[in-house]
Amino acid sequence: MIHADTRRVGQRRPLQIVSPDEVRRIHETSLDILSEVGCVYYSRHALDVLAEAGAQVDYETTVAKLPPELVERALLRPAARRAARLHHLRRLRHLRARA
Repeated sequence: MIHADTRRVGQRRPLQIVSPDEVRRIHETSLDILSEVGCVYYSRHALDVLAEAGAQVDYETTVAKLPPELVERALLRPAARRAARLHHLRRLRHLRARA
């Protein structure tokens, strides 16, 4: 059986699911959520590292609230960019598989 993706018809164009403006809005909303709601971490070491980096950490609830500047700095690091892209690609594959 030949799968549809094994043959090319015409020029391939990148699939644009969301516009650049929507990407910006998603990013800004994510920053708001991380700074206002926070994220639960089950690693004491992770909480310590985040606290040292400037996050507001509640060790009792294990929630860390990440300031936008901290997230932006982390995204500028090459390893973080690669990891974020890999996560994004895996998520897209997962969503496509469910469709």
